[in-house]
Amino acid sequence: MRVLWLDDDTIPETVNIDGMQITKVQSCEQAAERLQHFLPDWLLVDFIVPQEKWGNGLLYRVPGLRFIGEVKSLYDKNIRVAAYGRGVPAAWRKVARDNGAEQVFEKRAIAFHDVLTELRALKETL
Repeated sequence: MRVLWLDDDTIPETVNIDGMQITKVQSCEQAAERLQHFLPDWLLVDFIVPQEKWGNGLLYRVPGLRFIGEVKSLYDKNIRVAAYGRGVPAAWRKVARDNGAEQVFEKRAIAFHDVLTELRALKETL
């Protein structure tokens, strides 16, 4: 399973964890560039991340939410999307779901490894 993880608290690199390829990027721009050449099984998105040059010159208060919507509009069923953030208000959870996130995980409630385990189980439900 291949996961593209967008989170500015990570070190940009590709690692293997329990047979899963995890590619980490730190901004919406980096994720958008990577998606042009690499379609993962899952995109895992933090809510508050740098946009860099992504977003058509607009600045978003919660870039990750907008990025989820854009990825789903561009790639639809080719990429499954989940959100993984710290302090997830109910409103953000709803917008993430409305924009196409299948799952929304709270960083304080679930460890990253457990998120990967859940994504793997969901992938097998296809």
